[in-house]
Amino acid sequence: MKRKRKLLIFLAVIIIATVYIFFIEPSLIIVVNRIMINRFNSSDVLKIIQISDLHIDYYYFFHDNILSRVLKERPDIILFTGDALTRSSSFGALVEFFSRLSSIAPVYAIYGNWDYYDKEKIDSVYRVCHVGNIEAEQLRLKTKNKKITFTSLPMYESPEQYYFEKEEYNIFLTHVPANVYKFSSFIDKADLILAGHTHGGQINLPFITRILLQTHFSKESFIKGMYNEETFDIYVNSGIGSWFNARLFCPPEITVFEID
Repeated sequence: MKRKRKLLIFLAVIIIATVYIFFIEPSLIIVVNRIMINRFNSSDVLKIIQISDLHIDYYYFFHDNILSRVLKERPDIILFTGDALTRSSSFGALVEFFSRLSSIAPVYAIYGNWDYYDKEKIDSVYRVCHVGNIEAEQLRLKTKNKKITFTSLPMYESPEQYYFEKEEYNIFLTHVPANVYKFSSFIDKADLILAGHTHGGQINLPFITRILLQTHFSKESFIKGMYNEETFDIYVNSGIGSWFNARLFCPPEITVFEID
């Protein structure tokens, strides 16, 4: 009887863990992380939301929840740091998500590595949904009495000739965190770098996940959250989608940057 009871307990634990990893955490839990940035000493706060790594196959209730959380934050600007696609992404699902996202606030996007599987599809989606594609470009905005420049650090394309001004707040966007080292000549001009790609490890096991990610991503040293380097600060978003529908101790993330 004791052996049978232990077996039943073991099976119950396996079933509960499986349901949590493959359904509850990747589909029902959304974390909103907030970063306060004191730059302009203004009472009028600029709210920027970063999301990353959508990896959408089809549209379902999870995407409604993401959009509801973004809407609740009432952002001024939304940044998408790449990887909208999977190999089987539905065009309709992409349009549904990005059209609703861009109805909340202006959306600006860069490519991720998966987006290169079908650039024509994602470009078409962005055009239809009025998403600003700033891959290999700079975008200068003045809003709430603040000058903000978004600079794309492209993965494969040749960037424009970039220039920077002291009074601006410079936000660099890169999909792959380690991509920053390709732009060492001006990376120190960044006030903040935003990245994605790693999914925060997705299955987040102490020590093991970092070793596996660094092996898979060519010794990628930036995995999740904020890193303060000598010449730049970089924030790695854990993403809202996944390589396969599973997450453990690393739920989908929306990051809110509040710049005063």
